[in-house]
Amino acid sequence: MNQDRDILTVIVAIVLLSALALGFGAIKEQWRQQAPEMVSGPPPAYDDRGRALAQKCAACHDLTSARAVRPSGPPLWGVVDALAGGSRYAHSRAFRDVTGAECLIWSRDNLDRYLRNPNEVLPGGASGFAGLSNPEERAALLDYLMTLRDEPSPVDRSLAPDNYDTVYKSLRDKRGRLGKEWRLVGKREAQKCQGCHDLSRKSRELLAPPLWRMVGRAAGKARGFCYSPAFQAELKHRGGWRWDERELYRFLYNPQGSMPGTRMLFRGVRDDAARMALIAYLKTLR
Repeated sequence: MNQDRDILTVIVAIVLLSALALGFGAIKEQWRQQAPEMVSGPPPAYDDRGRALAQKCAACHDLTSARAVRPSGPPLWGVVDALAGGSRYAHSRAFRDVTGAECLIWSRDNLDRYLRNPNEVLPGGASGFAGLSNPEERAALLDYLMTLRDEPSPVDRSLAPDNYDTVYKSLRDKRGRLGKEWRLVGKREAQKCQGCHDLSRKSRELLAPPLWRMVGRAAGKARGFCYSPAFQAELKHRGGWRWDERELYRFLYNPQGSMPGTRMLFRGVRDDAARMALIAYLKTLR
């Protein structure tokens, strides 16, 4: 009798355990179906590593498209492949000496070298940045910096009409009130250049070469100015030229169309008479 009771107890226990196992399996399957799918690959934080590192730069540099120049550092928007020292930030003398002598371009390789050891690239620079020794961190930061740039806009390739002689003859004999108005047009057009060029006899190197004694000057000969790779390629291709009136008339119609890749972002002076007036004014800067 006791043996039958023991057997019955064992059977009941087995049934209960089986039911529990089936119930647990069903709950597990339901949880699996409802749980979010796990994505393979690096942890999500990895994608934001460059952004997080850049936030440390934001203490001294502007990272936005406003390109604000802070007392503590130049803007970093568009820094990749840009000319070193190409902003209005007051760089140290050591920085200007190095970048002026070498015309340093902030390529990815040069930025990686700088981020690894700033003093190696710019000895004596005033930056308090100690560098990033971790190559993965440098790569992540550079990946992020490469996103800080404007979307490229379509380049207008239109060139100046071949009418220099006609326009020149129609304007050269202006006298009296008409002549005065024409000269004022040239002066107003030249004021648009002052954002990047120095028009005074001081001939300072700003974001672009000085325009004092510009007319008749050999191209690419502004002392100490670092010309863009596109400009240097054009110099090599053409074997040089002089900025005479006819050359300026052609170029100033559409600088980007005349020399694709130039850092001169000025749209140009499309009105032929206004462009001729600008050149006439530039001739007075001597």
